[in-house]
Amino acid sequence: ALGQNLNVVNDSLDNQKIVETMIRRQRDSISGVSLDEEMTDLLRFQRAFQASAKLISTVDEMLEIVMSLKR
Repeated sequence: ALGQNLNVVNDSLDNQKIVETMIRRQRDSISGVSLDEEMTDLLRFQRAFQASAKLISTVDEMLEIVMSLKR
């Protein structure tokens, strides 16, 4: 009888752990961050930064040319 009760308690505990895992996954899927969206945004920001750096570099070169023309 004691062994059966222990088995029932262990089975109940296992079931509760499964339910807890399912609830955590559902919560994370609702409030979680989409890694695909974050990676897409990161790539967009990186490209924008690269374009800005190129623009600054080009402006710097143009200023150097203008300054050399004045001399």
